[in-house]
Amino acid sequence: MTTPREIIRRMSTFDPERRSLDIGPGDIPWQGSSDFIDIEDERDNWPDTIGEEEAEELIRKSNFIIGSAEDLPYEDNTFEFINANQVFGRYADLEPSLREAVRVTRPGGMLRIRILGVDKRDTLKAFKRMNVRIIDIERQGYNEKVSEDDFDILAQKGR
Repeated sequence: MTTPREIIRRMSTFDPERRSLDIGPGDIPWQGSSDFIDIEDERDNWPDTIGEEEAEELIRKSNFIIGSAEDLPYEDNTFEFINANQVFGRYADLEPSLREAVRVTRPGGMLRIRILGVDKRDTLKAFKRMNVRIIDIERQGYNEKVSEDDFDILAQKGR
């Protein structure tokens, strides 16, 4: 059986045959993504976080648009993988953003959502209403102060 870490590792490698979306990458893009949507364009910061050559290559081969996590401009079932790092509940309303991410994920596709400062129970209830199976939850913390509400969710859209 494939572990959650193996899934994340596989999805973090760019594959031209796989459509994947990074919602709100800010200055740290998910390097396995083919598409990016953000509320502002921070690609100028990518060389500082992932390296100059990697940033140039990623910018060259990907699609980047300015937009909202609450109204994704993609057709239903477009992406095999969605990554959203610290966007939902922080820069966008949680439930509408989750609903949009699930809508554009293909059946059987994976979602990796990092949530900060939102009650985990609310997030899990929202996923349950949307036919999404939780595969793994990992508590996250970036400083010594670790909130109970900082966590990563790896989930799979129902078929």
